[in-house]
Amino acid sequence: CFIAAIYNLSGEQVAHTGLSVATTPPAIESTILYSVIDEYGWQEHEIFSPVYNHEGSHIGIVGVRYDSRPLLDTLLSIASVGETGEILLGAEKEGELVLLHHRFQPAGSKTLKLGNLEEQAEYGLPLALSVKGKENLGKAADYTGERVYAAYRTLPSLGWGLVVKITREEALEGTMRLAFFLTIIGIFIIISSGIIAHILAGRLTNPIVRLSKEMGKLGPGHWHFNRSARTGDEVELLETVASDMATRLQDTYERMQEIIVDRTQELKKQ
Repeated sequence: CFIAAIYNLSGEQVAHTGLSVATTPPAIESTILYSVIDEYGWQEHEIFSPVYNHEGSHIGIVGVRYDSRPLLDTLLSIASVGETGEILLGAEKEGELVLLHHRFQPAGSKTLKLGNLEEQAEYGLPLALSVKGKENLGKAADYTGERVYAAYRTLPSLGWGLVVKITREEALEGTMRLAFFLTIIGIFIIISSGIIAHILAGRLTNPIVRLSKEMGKLGPGHWHFNRSARTGDEVELLETVASDMATRLQDTYERMQEIIVDRTQELKKQ
């Protein structure tokens, strides 16, 4: 919604629709914008533009007053940033830092004074720094003392500061979820690796353990060696050598028994 008024070159209002424009128009040659700030913050803005006749002579000024609240509703709505996301508008008033509007300001509530502008800037308050013409992005503490990530800059045409902020907890929430997910995956990989390593080690050592037990059983009356490895690797080769050795030990033992029997018979005859 808007209100319009016409002024002569002396700044006197000669016509208007509805209520008149609040600001006295200055002598201008180009379009200018004024922001109307009261104790409730930035409520309206006024635009003044020169009026010329057909001959190109400056004959007056037209002023239009717009309601800023619909614009603020759109400007301060940053739901896509997050639940704790917030946009702040601030300005200097008599050396004080004034919070013009913020996302959670109730309708009809007055603006907040955050203290001396210089002191707040020394403290590192993003809104104070932006009002003083600085811009940056990083960690900070907001006007409530909460730890936040803030991006701030100045609005040169108005001399105001603009801050967009979000709490560090919400900003890092996705990273923390990712870290937790990666930790779970890491634990699962470690456990899976341990199980696979145990299975592989068992497949490698079980034939050797079984071979050792079979070798330990070799002796008189038990020369038979059971072969079971069909792996085609060193274990099967070792089992083949062990089986061959068992056969040779059996032959040697049997020959020695025959020799002993023959010698015993010769001794008996003698």
